[in-house]
Amino acid sequence: MKTSEKKEVKEKAKKEDSQKVKNIKFHILAIFCIIIFCASICPVTMQNDTYYTIKIGEHIINTKTVDMQDPFSWHELPYTYPHWAYDVMIYLIYNLGGFLGIFISTIVFACILGILMYCTNYKISKNKLISFAITIGGMFLIKDYIAARAQLVTFILLELTILLIENFLEKKKVGYAIGIIVISTAIANLHCAVWPFFFVIFFKQVVGSTFQYVAQRFQIAELYARRLVVYYAVEVLVTQPQLNIKPILCFSLFL
Repeated sequence: MKTSEKKEVKEKAKKEDSQKVKNIKFHILAIFCIIIFCASICPVTMQNDTYYTIKIGEHIINTKTVDMQDPFSWHELPYTYPHWAYDVMIYLIYNLGGFLGIFISTIVFACILGILMYCTNYKISKNKLISFAITIGGMFLIKDYIAARAQLVTFILLELTILLIENFLEKKKVGYAIGIIVISTAIANLHCAVWPFFFVIFFKQVVGSTFQYVAQRFQIAELYARRLVVYYAVEVLVTQPQLNIKPILCFSLFL
């Protein structure tokens, strides 16, 4: 290899390293800003359901069973305990740190959701600025649903499912598929009313694969050269399904 060629290789390697360092710095700064923003939108006050959640968790801990009966009614009414695992978790947090502990846990969950949202957007779009802007916008739009309720943990699990699906499609590792199954089981116990929406997430892959098949079948490159996919509609359906019109939380653009 000539001296000039060696210099070119070294310069190219330096540029690549420099770009990697810049990307890492941006990601760190973006995640820091997301954490600050997510913490700032967490309400200090508790919703009525939170108090009920604490008592249900206490009842399950004391009786060590899910008896499928409403323990707080005068009549023996059936009760399905739709988020018994979350109720137990919140009661344990309350038992350790009181309402301050629950508030801190809400902040932690909101930050986890924001970071996962950013990672998922970047995984798909490969664009740092778009991913950051979409994450801040998405968290702002769902700020009214950031509370000490099972829905917050559900958002995290649904977001993580999207990330695992994308990793599985890219790397074809069985571990990601197993993770998706584990998340499905977790949602069934943490917030079973939302479990059917778990399969809505796969809609994007079904539609995307269909478009790609049609494009390859008829050699129409434009159909899959640029695909625009709506994300986080699941969150809207879960939190407020009665609305007919709702602003789109965010889009993910990918080639």
